Amino acid sequence: MDSTRDTIRKLIRDQGKTLTGLSKALGRNPSYLQQYLERGSPKELPDKVRRNLAKLLNVSEEKVDVDSRGMTDLVNLPADHYLAALMVVEYVQAHSKTELTPPQKIRLVQEMRDLIVEIRGQ
Repeated sequence: MDSTRDTIRKLIRDQGKTLTGLSKALGRNPSYLQQYLERGSPKELPDKVRRNLAKLLNVSEEKVDVDSRGMTDLVNLPADHYLAALMVVEYVQAHSKTELTPPQKIRLVQEMRDLIVEIRGQ
């Protein structure tokens, strides 16, 4: 899952904008966004900066504040626990360099199903 910083980096790169140009447009020092993205300072963007950055990038404010959203906003899993678990395991396997054997995959799906049931409180 992307963090807010990863999302902002991608938006800036995809739109061909520069950190310096956006920092200046935000009324900040030229290295403000570079420091935020690379050094983690500030830890979070102030509300006003986040709102203005979203406007400059032509996206919703939520798009540049991924970290504050709950998982339910980011992932819409099916109600069926086994299907949801299988989707999570398939996603993880697709983004992993490790191949699972069928027995490993079955065990992982069962463990994920149990976790989903626990989280959902059912």
